[in-house]
Amino acid sequence: MQTLLGMADPSTIKLWKLFDRRVLKTWVNGYAALLGDAAHPFLPHQGQGGAQAIEDAAALSALFPMGTRKEDVKRRLGAYMKARYDRATMVQDFSRQMAFQTDEQDKVGGFSMDPMEFSKINFNHNAYVHAREILNQQL
Repeated sequence: MQTLLGMADPSTIKLWKLFDRRVLKTWVNGYAALLGDAAHPFLPHQGQGGAQAIEDAAALSALFPMGTRKEDVKRRLGAYMKARYDRATMVQDFSRQMAFQTDEQDKVGGFSMDPMEFSKINFNHNAYVHAREILNQQL
């Protein structure tokens, strides 16, 4: 490893600080919504940032089909929060737990999750179907 690192030109090595942010209380305001890293930024420890952004987009596409009326937007954005917030926050928290010890108040529900349990939950989720189910409950 030392030999490999010694081959790098020190002038080309860049150090990037990683910044994190506490969980937002909401991603929705009026007719606007945040998604992806704007809503729930991820540190690069589990590779989940892009995956969660795709899930956000899938949920929004389920909740806003062609022909959605303006008067339905706020209610559907509420459904977006219901469909995505707890899950994205849970995945965000798990990523933090895998990177470093987190404070109790930063843990979803105040508990840690077993990695195998997390994998089952994470990889068996369909964001589009879940959002449609929530929308159907509200109709």
